[in-house]
Amino acid sequence: MIKSFKKFINYVEENYHSSFTEDDIKNITGYSYQYFNKCFKEIWHMTPQVYRKRRQLTLIALEIKRNTVTIKESDLAPWTDDSAFLKAFKRAFNITPHKYIKEKDFTLQEKIEIPPQVYMDYMLNNHNKSLEEKYESLFCK
Repeated sequence: MIKSFKKFINYVEENYHSSFTEDDIKNITGYSYQYFNKCFKEIWHMTPQVYRKRRQLTLIALEIKRNTVTIKESDLAPWTDDSAFLKAFKRAFNITPHKYIKEKDFTLQEKIEIPPQVYMDYMLNNHNKSLEEKYESLFCK
């Protein structure tokens, strides 16, 4: 499951200008959407779709902030236009993108890191594997 979390998180990071479906999540993780959704929510208290959307909005806003372009000049995909992006951003973070871009120390959705306890549980539950095998299965794609 840890590999699936990593794959999903990395997929979101690399494809934030894309929309994707429950079937895409199933193909990325190798688990049914319902099962992956349940496990993800248990750890991070949000669904994979909520995380994906919040992270996409964050990465697009950071891109705009770094490149000093306007919202209208940037690629807002998967949102169809700047109005849809503005509404989704405001709903997700309770702040407008314009205000966020002007703020210096406002944090949106950080990239999820796997909690150390998840690693520890994995290591304890796989005690018959060598340390190298455990490490490889945790950190290799």
